[in-house]
Amino acid sequence: MNEQLAHHVRRAEETIDATGTLPSHLLQEAFDEKLFKLFVPKALNGREEDLVSGIRIFEEASRLNGSFGWLVTIGTGGNAFVPYFEKEQCEERFSKREAVIAGSGFPAGKATWDGEAYRVNGTWLYCSGSPYASMFTANCLVEGGPYDGNVRSFIMDPDEVMIEEDWDAIGLKGTGSHTIHVKDAVIPLARTFFFTQLKNEYRTDVQTFPFLPFSQASFMAVVLGVADRFYEEMEVLVNDRLKDERKRRAEQLLLEGNRQLQTIHEQFYAQLKTLWRFHTNGRVITKEEMEHFSNNVQRWNGSLVNQMNDCMPALGMYGLLQRTALNRAWRDAMTASQHTYLVDPIDFDSL
Repeated sequence: MNEQLAHHVRRAEETIDATGTLPSHLLQEAFDEKLFKLFVPKALNGREEDLVSGIRIFEEASRLNGSFGWLVTIGTGGNAFVPYFEKEQCEERFSKREAVIAGSGFPAGKATWDGEAYRVNGTWLYCSGSPYASMFTANCLVEGGPYDGNVRSFIMDPDEVMIEEDWDAIGLKGTGSHTIHVKDAVIPLARTFFFTQLKNEYRTDVQTFPFLPFSQASFMAVVLGVADRFYEEMEVLVNDRLKDERKRRAEQLLLEGNRQLQTIHEQFYAQLKTLWRFHTNGRVITKEEMEHFSNNVQRWNGSLVNQMNDCMPALGMYGLLQRTALNRAWRDAMTASQHTYLVDPIDFDSL
């Protein structure tokens, strides 16, 4: 992350929260830095970062601002779909400077085959980045046609999507994670894909890395980043505002929190690097290894959240003021940590 962009993100934090999205100048800088194309191959004008480098960028962006980091993470997460798009669709859509996907993996839509194309209808929640997405992807149950009875992913253009601006969580306020509605959109077969059907040669080791640990590592990086920001702001509060017994208690909690964060940070990247090394060396990552990493990610996530919550009573009214960077970081952590991959049981037998 270049220093100028980092400075601009920190200066824009209140605007990001107030408007519910990234201001235009930050969005343009993110496009210039290809922050939504970290894993897109260079042949499609992407950065083609390796997995660990990209995950570190997610963390760094989240340390600057939770909403910004979440949007970089979600936007780049769509890069996983590159090899599954029809080649022409892939080249047309991902090579653009402003290429970024918003959408949902939940099968909340219905796609009815009419003999020539699909008619898509549905409503999908929590579509982060929807205000500036260049395309939307969403899952539908197919009725009729060659994929009857299956769930398939559909690619929609912005003019085929209605955005309901209803995102109202306590944190990640600037992510534009709104509900989208699609009504009778006519989608040709070429604008559909399935996550195991390779359709073009544009892929790197990141795209072939197992999706579950990819996703869990991505969201864990956001939580690590906002937790780091929380303790950064807590240290300022302890030094500048707190006194006597409250200060001593907060200093102890700050010490414990930073130690925990450092330990989890080291363990997380050590395990991620091991999985990445296995994958790039052609060694298949076993279900048991994915389950071990998954369980640890969920445990680390819970531990970080609990420690930050333990700190809050020691911080006084200042910790409760929503206008402060400390409170924003806490709210962002509470929100990011609720992603289903970080909290809900995973059915590994279905993988």
